[in-house]
Amino acid sequence: MSMWAAIMCMVAALAVGLVAGLFIPVELGGGSSTQAQAAFEEAVDECAVTSSRYIQILDDGSALSIDTEGEESAGATYIEAACVLSSLEVPDSIVARVDTTRALDGRQTGSWDSYEASWIYHPDDGLSMVIEVVDE
Repeated sequence: MSMWAAIMCMVAALAVGLVAGLFIPVELGGGSSTQAQAAFEEAVDECAVTSSRYIQILDDGSALSIDTEGEESAGATYIEAACVLSSLEVPDSIVARVDTTRALDGRQTGSWDSYEASWIYHPDDGLSMVIEVVDE
């Protein structure tokens, strides 16, 4: 099973948890950048990664970075990353694009609701993703 297939399984499990009420869903309707910024805080709190040096809120709450572990580098676990992505309601289409990103593909981007994400992946270094709040 590829690492991203495992992440997809974890995201699905977290989605079931959201439905079952294990997490408080984040309402992003209306496209408010203030709500989107608050969602970063809520995601790191829900996923218990507030003190992680690999998942950090940046730029006074307007961006979030996720750096996962690679074969030769330390980083957030895939479970932690999947939890944050699920909490931010990253669409399946973007998760699928992240899942199929190869080192040769370079930096990729995707957007949804009030967010824009860019990411790069290398097996040695893991996934490096930045999610930014964008004005609609």
